[in-house]
Amino acid sequence: IHIISVNLRARFAERSGGLEEAYRQTPPRYNHAAPALRAKYKKDPASLSVVEKIWHAMDENDYSAAEALARNAMREKPDDPELLLALGNIKFRQGRKAEAAEIVKKMLKIANAALAKDPKDLSARGLKAFCFAGLADMAISTYRFSDAIPYLLDALQLDPVAPRTYYLL
Repeated sequence: IHIISVNLRARFAERSGGLEEAYRQTPPRYNHAAPALRAKYKKDPASLSVVEKIWHAMDENDYSAAEALARNAMREKPDDPELLLALGNIKFRQGRKAEAAEIVKKMLKIANAALAKDPKDLSARGLKAFCFAGLADMAISTYRFSDAIPYLLDALQLDPVAPRTYYLL
């Protein structure tokens, strides 16, 4: 998930009118972005960014198309956090949680590398917090609740206002 402004969520909102961010910040069953993205797609499919197309394909439960779009885009940008996030979500939704966890760990490495260069990098802190929340979500989904707690606490330290972290708690 991309990541700049004040934190990850802010950059997504800047880039796509908030649609991609809404996808990430709400659990799929409460997804408020889906209708807006569907309407945008219906009006002008070509206007969607690659990431929006990926999320739209996931919304349509077309995970193979979503994965193909993500992998194709990753040829040019293999370490792009937005694309990695989308691919991780695809794997997670397909029940391929070990693969999703590996992608989240790759995102953590990217965040840690950015923080090593600049410990005050807010987008890297946001990415790292998001990764911890993702690892917690995976632990919760496999009923490993005690494993989720440290990830959630770490996420809250990095980003104390992240709605997703509070939702998972």
